[in-house]
Amino acid sequence: LDYADPEIGKQITRQLDEICSEYGIRYHELRYRSTGSRVLVEVHLVFPYSESLGRAHAISTTIERRLPESVAIPLEVTTHLESLEDHDAIHAGREKL
Repeated sequence: LDYADPEIGKQITRQLDEICSEYGIRYHELRYRSTGSRVLVEVHLVFPYSESLGRAHAISTTIERRLPESVAIPLEVTTHLESLEDHDAIHAGREKL
């Protein structure tokens, strides 16, 4: 069965906080679950419109690469890019950042 270990969640959150702070971006919708010998991680990254698509993609790829380096168990990370300026309108009725 899948399981979400809170200690691994704390490690993932700490590392995401640090990396996102470096790049001046935010994240939300963090989901993770252990499945066998690895942890599947999904996270939405929120970028300003002024960030080019190429740069946003490069940052998300960096996060997908760096995040597993901080946790003792193998992580498979998937990111989803969103824009800051219209985020609330697109996600109306859902929890805000």
